[in-house]
Amino acid sequence: AKRTAGNDHLRREVGQLLAAGKEENARIRVERVIREDLTVEAFEIIELFCELLLARLGLLDQMKQCDPTLVEAIHSLLYATPRVEVQELAVVRDQFAMKFGKEFVLKGAENTDNTVNPRLLLKLSWEVPAPFLVDAYLQEIARSCRVDWKPAHEDSDCGSDETTTSTLATAVNPPPAVSKEIGPASPTAKPAAVGGSPPAPAASKPPSNNSFDELTRRFEALKNRK
Repeated sequence: AKRTAGNDHLRREVGQLLAAGKEENARIRVERVIREDLTVEAFEIIELFCELLLARLGLLDQMKQCDPTLVEAIHSLLYATPRVEVQELAVVRDQFAMKFGKEFVLKGAENTDNTVNPRLLLKLSWEVPAPFLVDAYLQEIARSCRVDWKPAHEDSDCGSDETTTSTLATAVNPPPAVSKEIGPASPTAKPAAVGGSPPAPAASKPPSNNSFDELTRRFEALKNRK
């Protein structure tokens, strides 16, 4: 909520710069708007994965190795940990290191096996926004602020109003969705069966229940974080 409110303020500032004829300043400022939009969308994906893991926490408790249907969710959270300002994710990362080992955590953090959700990768990339995306944002902001502004190159990728809106939606929120492996992401959804229950831990002592209680609390904190 705070990020959204702050971004609304940034948009108004960009509109004021366009109205004042300070296009170059507006172009610089709008990059922050784009970055904030992508970050908010990244948090929505992170929340989805947290809900999935909460729904399957009982299953996680029994695992010695991570089930393939949960690799994307867990690796995506591990990848996001150093890239977003959420302290709880660091604690969750440590819990997974205790459960599945440091190598598993490192693979997720570095996306070694390309298991991180592709949409999350896009949202958390730190590349400079493409010129057509900057133009599209500026046009949308100018329209919402009722400022008479159009990019100097009229035959650019922005094109008509309909094309601009379509291009903006596609660039910021591309078609590839969360992997089909996620299954029921809703916390009330029934967890998918994972081909037979794994054998009960024998000689090796599993993490204590306190560890998973802590993991549950951290997931709940992440869901409630705004």
